[in-house]
Amino acid sequence: MQLNLVLVFTFGAIALPSLGQDTLLLRATEGDGAVYSLGSRATKGITVEVTDSTGKPVEGATVAFKLPDQGATGTFATGLHTEAVTTKSDGVASIWGMQWNRIAGEVAVKITAAKGAARTGLILTQSLVAGLELPEVANKTPSIGGGGGHKWVWVVLLSAGGVGAAVAATGPDEKALQIDYQALKEKIRTALADRKVALCHVNKFLPEGYEDQGRFNVCLLTAGNVFFDMVIGDSYFRYDIVSVGQLDKVQIIDAMWDNKEKRREEPFLSLRLMHGEEAHLLLALDDAERASLLAFAKAVSGARNPEK
Repeated sequence: MQLNLVLVFTFGAIALPSLGQDTLLLRATEGDGAVYSLGSRATKGITVEVTDSTGKPVEGATVAFKLPDQGATGTFATGLHTEAVTTKSDGVASIWGMQWNRIAGEVAVKITAAKGAARTGLILTQSLVAGLELPEVANKTPSIGGGGGHKWVWVVLLSAGGVGAAVAATGPDEKALQIDYQALKEKIRTALADRKVALCHVNKFLPEGYEDQGRFNVCLLTAGNVFFDMVIGDSYFRYDIVSVGQLDKVQIIDAMWDNKEKRREEPFLSLRLMHGEEAHLLLALDDAERASLLAFAKAVSGARNPEK
């Protein structure tokens, strides 16, 4: 029986299956709802998964990614608005390195998957937002553990660490980035006073119990081994202070967690600093964050438990 196939696009990165004997399902697992500054390059990829009607990954499907021709848009690494990827045995297709233009607005990324007579599609949205650009620190990568002053901390917060954390912590129904960074700068300067900062770690996802208070979490260690745990939100700023010598316990966990959205296990590293009934958590989900966390752990353990 011959069936006419209709390509249907849906919003919100939820794919509708095509009609036909060979049904394809398309699901976005990464990139939907991402927010970037004008003129920036994407720091995360767009990833989709192609399966059949039973949920089995489809190998050899051609997945085409298309950016708008005008308005808020960008180009792929090839310099074009369209890029195609063929799925492997896991049914996954990813695209990376989009260069965005300087027009604010939503970017509708059209994604289609095809194999044989079966086709399906979805529209994934990302946003280009004015106000994230920070010319004085743009494209600078601060070294973890670099020489310590307030300016260095501010570079960390306003570069990929802090801004990226605030973006990641912004829900799809929230207005992006309402944090007043200049006011935040003054609050951090006041909190630190004349202390010199030795290490800075940004938790891009708030530890449990902080979710209703802020957008992201910043942990600082001063040259004098004083620990600052700062929770930062749109109109919220709180910090706890404890000396490393007052910590009751230091715990590191290197394990796997179940990423239900991507349907796979992924590694994580955590550092828990316990003081009385309080616990301060540093979390790392990628290699760059792990380097920052391990530097923090080394400094804390060295100050708290020096070799004799």
